[in-house]
Amino acid sequence: MKNQRFLVTILFLYWSLFFINSSYAFSGYNKARVTENGMELSMYLNLNSKIEYELNILDIEVERQFLGFGLANSIGENIDAFITLNYIYGGDVELTDQLDYDGGYFTQIGTKMKVIENEKLSFFLYGQINYLISDEFSYSDTENSAEVENSGFELSLGGIGRFPINEQFSFFAGLELIPLSEIDADITATEEYYGRKRTTKTSDDYDRDSIINFKLGGEYQVEKFSTSSELSIGNEQSFSFCLNLTF
Repeated sequence: MKNQRFLVTILFLYWSLFFINSSYAFSGYNKARVTENGMELSMYLNLNSKIEYELNILDIEVERQFLGFGLANSIGENIDAFITLNYIYGGDVELTDQLDYDGGYFTQIGTKMKVIENEKLSFFLYGQINYLISDEFSYSDTENSAEVENSGFELSLGGIGRFPINEQFSFFAGLELIPLSEIDADITATEEYYGRKRTTKTSDDYDRDSIINFKLGGEYQVEKFSTSSELSIGNEQSFSFCLNLTF
């Protein structure tokens, strides 16, 4: 029974690693703004990213949380280049008490530009590479253990419309597409087999099953300081806060 439970756990990790990664993958940094010939420092917190899966007769729910820092710099009129660094500090898979999340990192690099601006609307386009540096899970019981390490990259393209309510407050909505995705998973499993330990290693590549995300949010700005919140729905379901300082 324990070996069967261990096998189900490994199969879940092996076949759903990409979907776990893409569920939190890269929302938080506010792209509905440009620095306008300046530089901007951002800090953002993804409070909760959640998605449900089915594995045979199991219903599985995955949650992630991460903290990120971003730096944007103007490279032309209404065009910014940006880079972010993100630490994944928490995660949970509702499968077994022995399945632990061991932390991870990812970075982003890209450009964003303002293509339309009037009294009722500002519209932004962006493109970025999301690079998953490290993402690790582990499982253990009295007889078996497993370690899973993920890495890979994605290309994200999006458009966001920003609608001002007054001089300080605005809300935004947009669409994001992920046309290119490549995630590698390396799995090391150790199980007890007739009183002896047996270790197996395997790896595979994954593509994102759905490429569409929808973005909704709001921003409050006072001079060079702004704060925003963002809700992502679709392939990614998450909620985040972002603080921005332009100088």
